[in-house]
Amino acid sequence: MAGWLRGKVKEVVSGDTLVIVGGTQGLTVPQEKRLTLSSLIAPRLGKRDGSTRDEPFAWESREFLRKKLIGQAVVFRVDYVVEVAGNKEFGSVFLQQGQQQENIALSIVQNGWAKVREVTGGPQQKQSPYIEELLKAQEAAQNGQLGLWNKDPSAIAASLGAIPTPDEFNAMTFFGSVGKGKPIAGIVEAVLNGSTLRLSLLPDRTPLTVAVAGVQCPSMGKRPAATAAPTADSNGTAAAEANGTDANGSAAPASGAVTAASIAASGVAAAAQQGPGGAEPLAREAKWFTESRCLNREVRVVLEGVDKYNNLFGSVFYPEEDKPANLAEALMQTGLAKAVEWSLNMMTNGAMRLREMERQAKQQKRGIWVNYVPQNTGQTKLSDSFLGKVVEVVSGDTLVIKDVNAGVERRVSLSSVRAPRAGGRDRAPEPYGLDAREFLRKKLIGKDVTVKMEYTRKIGPVMPGADGAAPAAPTAEGRDVMAFGNVELNNAKEGEDRNASEMVVARGFASVVRHRSDEERSSVYETLLEVEEKAKQVGLSMLCWFDGLLIYWGCLLLC
Repeated sequence: MAGWLRGKVKEVVSGDTLVIVGGTQGLTVPQEKRLTLSSLIAPRLGKRDGSTRDEPFAWESREFLRKKLIGQAVVFRVDYVVEVAGNKEFGSVFLQQGQQQENIALSIVQNGWAKVREVTGGPQQKQSPYIEELLKAQEAAQNGQLGLWNKDPSAIAASLGAIPTPDEFNAMTFFGSVGKGKPIAGIVEAVLNGSTLRLSLLPDRTPLTVAVAGVQCPSMGKRPAATAAPTADSNGTAAAEANGTDANGSAAPASGAVTAASIAASGVAAAAQQGPGGAEPLAREAKWFTESRCLNREVRVVLEGVDKYNNLFGSVFYPEEDKPANLAEALMQTGLAKAVEWSLNMMTNGAMRLREMERQAKQQKRGIWVNYVPQNTGQTKLSDSFLGKVVEVVSGDTLVIKDVNAGVERRVSLSSVRAPRAGGRDRAPEPYGLDAREFLRKKLIGKDVTVKMEYTRKIGPVMPGADGAAPAAPTAEGRDVMAFGNVELNNAKEGEDRNASEMVVARGFASVVRHRSDEERSSVYETLLEVEEKAKQVGLSMLCWFDGLLIYWGCLLLC
């Protein structure tokens, strides 16, 4: 305890207590130390369950320290330890301000956000080496009625406003009142895992839990059972006050203080402990990744949806170099999260980018994908484009297009959409299959189009029946490979449909395929999902849902 250490402030627990972490490289979880400022007593924040209320000015005291220190590099040392309070450590913390070093405890007292513990135990009492300066600063703050010394009843009442408890929060009601795609601001109070955050909304401090939309990090497992710690007051004084004295003196820390790696050597406990349920691989690394960027920061959350279990999902943006950064993208890029299809489908935008980032992380075997082995999806990615003319409409999602440069006809299925089959010589058409084909024929036949090929898919043979009969021939007239692409009209007028996939989905003649995470998909996949959702909404009066397809009863009148 004799030396000064360097570290970075990870969390501000209250107006007098910090969590400081040492240095780290890569995804390594650093060690940390919880430190209470020597000789200070800040007002206590109430418990989340509402069993205790905030003391006057507790939130303002914490906020003063949070805004000053969160994420900042500091120099600190432990002044003394109180054994009866579970070996609670008390210390001095300095913030580097240019060539000057700011005594944090002194700044808090000068602004009136903490009291100095009374000196009652004589020369053997454990106390701050800067106690005289703290007492003088407290006297000045009292005279100026600063911070918690403010005697104005209205100010005191304002600091004690009622805060809703988590049990009073209903995610569905809240989502309905704010609206999909609308941003909210809050302070991250805790990171439960890499993709789940607990926030206090601003300005009313409503507590809520948000899951990051589109991604899922490894689970931290079950929490260990809570154990009661010995009780003591803020400065931990009890019968142990005479067990030691401060041997550090009161000199300010030298600029050449010991490096942060010394925190580990000083016996700091690890940041996270193994829970009885067991954390999944890289769960702690993902949690630390999010903590280092979001914990105790003001973030912006764009609401995306609520699931059937009343869990709120949103896109989280945290401050990075004075610019908003997307947490889901940062996790995905580092390989600490996987894409979750049902959650991606909630998102207003950005889902396709997350899918592509997951694909890159898998290919480069980053993070949780270090042992990834690609699944055989029967697909091959394509990237060629060509100009052509539609010469045949096979069905509501399949065209024959003549390549004007190569002079050959190419059969193209629309990427990521499924229309009912139009039938064949020995197969009856599916319901509305002929209507879907006729709609697309009137829109595209003989028209010049631009085709961007996107992927192929192998069509496996049909398995034998239960009676041992031979398998039927491959579908699609014997073809074993289907080519999928995005087709757009070249000379569409302003306001007219351009994209073939969008027009059939918007009219209810095709549904959007829900791909597996490893499968290729349309380059306008997000737009297709939005168009389909709008078609469903319109369907309250004009559409009906039939075998998974939206059917527009009056479509022939509009064609």
